Amino acid sequence: ELDKKCKQDAEQLEEKLRLEERCKHLQADVARQQQNSETLERNAADEKQKSETLIEQQCKTIAALDGKCKQVEASCIEQKQKFEARIQAEERKKEKIARQFNKVLVNMK
Repeated sequence: ELDKKCKQDAEQLEEKLRLEERCKHLQADVARQQQNSETLERNAADEKQKSETLIEQQCKTIAALDGKCKQVEASCIEQKQKFEARIQAEERKKEKIARQFNKVLVNMK
């Protein structure tokens, strides 16, 4: 009877030791998962910061390029107006020469 009780106690003690060992493994797993989670959160925060910085830089670049485009557009409009003014001046010269030529022809008759 005592031997049977001793054997049961030994089995219970072995089971308790197995459960404690399993518990330690599970606690270690939980600690590793927590570390992994914290690392992932830090990485995500870093990536978010990098993305925000990149977007900010791209916005500045776009604004700068937009400003340059507006300058070039204004310059093109100015050049176009100058060329149109030259063309009109040349047209007036041609018309004046044509009138003078017609006067000469009339006087020759």
